[in-house]
Amino acid sequence: MTDEGSEGIAIPVLWEGLDSAEISFVNQMIVQLGPPGNEGEFVVTLGQLHPPVLMGGEEENKARLKALPYVTVRVVAKVGMPVARVRELRDLLTRMLDTYESATGAG
Repeated sequence: MTDEGSEGIAIPVLWEGLDSAEISFVNQMIVQLGPPGNEGEFVVTLGQLHPPVLMGGEEENKARLKALPYVTVRVVAKVGMPVARVRELRDLLTRMLDTYESATGAG
């Protein structure tokens, strides 16, 4: 069997649920290399950090913040992807950021 004349077959992709999927706001990210045995993968964890509600005076708020042992980040999504997809994601984000900055003058 030879590769002569063999070509890929293009099959359209339909993103099922794209319009109805919930959009979750994230403001915290962790990117890790995959565990031993899966070093060619990245694990991306996205989360929400909600700052504590502070409704007192300045000194009261400072004391309350100092007394907090931690602030919780709620995990919204955790995804794993191979290096090739990480590069693809990087390129897509860079293109979108460039488009945004060109359109808004931001950056």
